[in-house]
Amino acid sequence: MSNLQARARIILPPHIDNAPTPERAAKGDYEDCLNLNGKPSRRQAYPLDSLFKRGAIQGEHVAYAHRWHRDWQMSREGNMESPDAHHQDYERGDIHTWMTSRARSGDRIARIREIMGSDAHQRLEMVLSLRLSFSEMGRRLFPDLPVVRSGERVAEQCVMALTILPNTYQFARKAQEEEFTKKRDALTMHLRRTGEYAT
Repeated sequence: MSNLQARARIILPPHIDNAPTPERAAKGDYEDCLNLNGKPSRRQAYPLDSLFKRGAIQGEHVAYAHRWHRDWQMSREGNMESPDAHHQDYERGDIHTWMTSRARSGDRIARIREIMGSDAHQRLEMVLSLRLSFSEMGRRLFPDLPVVRSGERVAEQCVMALTILPNTYQFARKAQEEEFTKKRDALTMHLRRTGEYAT
């Protein structure tokens, strides 16, 4: 008899209900749906995924949405889940590089908001950061409309904002890099003129 056959059988305890509490499920980042038994239920909303599965947006839009969200999180919260952090050659920075990264992220977000306008940028925040369901967004933005119609209208606006995000993000990043290069070159020239620049 092998070791595998000689081991005792493991009996798992009965399934424990891990569903959200009624108070949690009533919040705006949950949406109405049908469960596996076909009964009405509530589940956490993932509006970006739902737009992608519908075919309303493409993979490029999702990728730039994640970039925007990383910048937004870094500028607001001061932390970011970097995809580069898992590489072997990744070197963690100090407080100065962290603060510089946070400032640059905030600057990119401000540039994107200025280009897109505050309304379109608000839709990005609601979809990507707050993860509100479309029906909840519709209730907040269009309280006079029926819930279904207001949700559809908000979904259309979110698709528009996500569609223009890749070009807007690239333009904002390019403008930021050009401005940084100009300032760095001007500082270098000033330091060379004053003799404080060490080569």
